[in-house]
Amino acid sequence: MLKKIIDTMIPETFADRYNWAGLIAVLGYLVSFALSASSV
Repeated sequence: MLKKIIDTMIPETFADRYNWAGLIAVLGYLVSFALSASSV
């Protein structure tokens, strides 16, 4: 679901890497979640 939101909101930004834009966003979200969970 997060990938679909990214693909809809910023397709022009990642025009040359369109297939990777959603994956990069999801991985960034997971990394930030893991860092915030580990600091608790």
